[in-house]
Amino acid sequence: MMGILILNSCNNRKIESPPISKTDSNVIMMAKYIPANQNLYDTINSLDKFLWDAYNKGNDSIIVSYVTEDFKLFHDEIGTVFSKKKFAPLVSNYFKKTKNLNFKGETVDGTNEVYEIPNYGAIQFSYQRFRDNENPEWTDPARMITVWEKTSEGWRQSQQFSFHE
Repeated sequence: MMGILILNSCNNRKIESPPISKTDSNVIMMAKYIPANQNLYDTINSLDKFLWDAYNKGNDSIIVSYVTEDFKLFHDEIGTVFSKKKFAPLVSNYFKKTKNLNFKGETVDGTNEVYEIPNYGAIQFSYQRFRDNENPEWTDPARMITVWEKTSEGWRQSQQFSFHE
């Protein structure tokens, strides 16, 4: 069962359709999201695409360079990882293991939402999906929540939650 995170926001976000639901055809229906801060949304969306590109090319060094030293990962299949030092070999070993499968992932179009966390950074809500040579059809979407910290080095992921509903 999925926990629910409720964000109370003072922005005037408009909702023009019903809340999230999943259909048998792996299509996600969402309330129409309108970013309160378009520049922030564009920045995080660009970083998201950049990191998926690195993921799809098996570039673990780029992925690891975009997490904080105290990075925390909460994953429904692999469990928890509580540091960049422990995350780095996990990513490297994963890419070695899946290299021949041509594993691909992406954020499902239209599911990316970004909210500012004042004096810290942002939180990103999205759905992700995967496929590979052995399973060419996209998987059922999985929920991803990423907490982004704006550091002196730029934007870095400080926490990530990934789970199937």
